Amino acid sequence: MTSDRDSAPATPMGSPPSSTITVLAIPADPAHPHRLVTVDPCDDAALKALTGGGLEPVDLDRDGAVLWMADPPLPAGTPRNDRATALAAFGPRRFHPDLQIHGDVIITGLAYSDDVDLLDVPVSYARLLDAPRYRVQIRHRHAAGWIVLGDAYPSLLSAYDATRVVADATRRSRPTQWVSARVTPVEATPPTR
Repeated sequence: MTSDRDSAPATPMGSPPSSTITVLAIPADPAHPHRLVTVDPCDDAALKALTGGGLEPVDLDRDGAVLWMADPPLPAGTPRNDRATALAAFGPRRFHPDLQIHGDVIITGLAYSDDVDLLDVPVSYARLLDAPRYRVQIRHRHAAGWIVLGDAYPSLLSAYDATRVVADATRRSRPTQWVSARVTPVEATPPTR
């Protein structure tokens, strides 16, 4: 992950400095790394520039995080963002195998008070994108506990693909059944045999 703390526009001349937040920017192009960007949460233009235009929220259901993407309809040919799709699919209540996120996105924290406040991205999301390997746990609706699907996935996308196979098989065998899934980073690499 790279840190791009200087890419956000400066505060307009004559304005008092405002507070800033750190967002996680995830480009759709897999050749471009995700990065942490410092931005003024009140600067809609800066936030929209990071997503390619607009701020359509997708609730990530975990740690108070929200993914922001460009407002639909997106231009034809906007590439799918595989990293963002995988992150958004692993909701704690239900795995979303059909979810599709397109274009560049950002992830922020979110709090509700008298108004909606954007906060720093929860650290867990950057950790998920930087992990050397991943563990996936699944649980069927009404099941008592979590089952380890695997703990040696070398990328978030491979963990997502394996979980999609299980979710699709579950849905084919029992159309009203759904799977909850969670992905966690595994910090150490497995020993070689």
